[in-house]
Amino acid sequence: MNISIFKITTILPTQIAGFAEYTFNKRNKHLKEVVMKRLVLFFNIFMMVFASSLFAQDGKFSVGIVTSHYSDYDSDSHFSALDNPTGMGILVGYRISEDVSLALTSEFFTGDMENNTGSEDVIRTSLSGFFFPFNFNTVNPYLTAGAVLSNSNKDYDNRDSISNSKLMSRLGAGIDVPLVQRLSLNADLGFYGHNFKYTGWVQSFGLRFAF
Repeated sequence: MNISIFKITTILPTQIAGFAEYTFNKRNKHLKEVVMKRLVLFFNIFMMVFASSLFAQDGKFSVGIVTSHYSDYDSDSHFSALDNPTGMGILVGYRISEDVSLALTSEFFTGDMENNTGSEDVIRTSLSGFFFPFNFNTVNPYLTAGAVLSNSNKDYDNRDSISNSKLMSRLGAGIDVPLVQRLSLNADLGFYGHNFKYTGWVQSFGLRFAF
């Protein structure tokens, strides 16, 4: 439990604060307003689900928030051109059995591109399956695999904007740490591929409620 509290009070808030600080320092006022509205929406959904889950019985559905940071390996097929690819999002999950579950995740990334060439917005949507080979009281390790659709809009300073979509595959592993009834902390490391090439990895942390 001490390890779980440490992760919540240090790692997760640090990533969220870093994303917020980087976003609010952007030059585009309109984009700041859009991002702020999205963050408020994520927070409201999170709090509503939390309140309802306090009075619900354990079920097969779950909802949560997640923050992720990407590191590119292949510059030709990389996730994005963001200088700091850190984002936030929400997820909805469904438990098929005690060992298998599915999750649909949507994340929003925004910031300046590398070499100060402009700004970029990325919406990443993924559908993943999770397999839990072992179930313990303190920690539940899992394996995950799925598909990711990345929609990017690059706004260059000295040329026309470019929008594109990219479909990627994902393999990963992580741990689910129960905190209290229906509330768990997730830590995940995933590896991405595009056109049968390894493109990079992602670190993710999140909170999830079951109801």
